[in-house]
Amino acid sequence: MELQDRVALITAPAVNRPGHRQLFAKEGAAVFLTARTAKELASTTAAIANAGDGAYTVADLSREADCAEIVAAAREKFGRIDILVNNAGHYGRWFRWKTIRSRNSTR
Repeated sequence: MELQDRVALITAPAVNRPGHRQLFAKEGAAVFLTARTAKELASTTAAIANAGDGAYTVADLSREADCAEIVAAAREKFGRIDILVNNAGHYGRWFRWKTIRSRNSTR
């Protein structure tokens, strides 16, 4: 268990690679999740509970106050944050943006 006794804070856990949240838990990390809706978070936290310790809070990362509350909640629950996986704001346009950017940089 490579992540034993580590705490991972994962934003928008349903985005991008949903399996990484379970991987962190299976490797021994406590996992704290945050997203804008409770629906996804409750089921995701329940799914990782079999592999390890999990918790969540609903927040909007576009609001500075919410960001502070996320950090405070994670620290209150687990004492610290060792790993941050920031998926927030990723809505599937990365490939298109990367393509546009690379085309423009060759001009």
